[in-house]
Amino acid sequence: MNRPILSLKRPRPGVQKLAPKSALIAPKPTKAPKPSRPEQLSKKARGIPSHKDIRAASLLDTLSMHHPHLFPMDGSPPRPWAIGIHLEVKAKYHESKTLCCHALRLWQRQYGHLYRAALRQGGARYNLLLDPVGEVTAAQQALAGGEIKQT
Repeated sequence: MNRPILSLKRPRPGVQKLAPKSALIAPKPTKAPKPSRPEQLSKKARGIPSHKDIRAASLLDTLSMHHPHLFPMDGSPPRPWAIGIHLEVKAKYHESKTLCCHALRLWQRQYGHLYRAALRQGGARYNLLLDPVGEVTAAQQALAGGEIKQT
């Protein structure tokens, strides 16, 4: 059963009916994701050290050359550092506090297990002149041993 559609407008002779707007607008093509090229990756992802890492490594080389008992690079056990040794390094080598801290973190990332072993043994803490300037406390020994968590 086909019923005629009621329309209030009468079709005019000779005029074509327009297509709806949605049919006139072409759909947007979807873009395929671009494959990542090595030159688009960050320097860190490509394994290229940052300028800060290069300067910190240079400072660390200087520290290990002038203070081999505190910053050994040959795997020998270091002596515990004085609290605030980064400030001594800053004053002696005229570097920023941030760079000094970064250099010490780089050293500890590679040789931290040796440093923690030296802390577990206890004893004196040393400054850059190898003068004893304090002691490793029992709490610091326990923290280095992993017995307690730092808060």
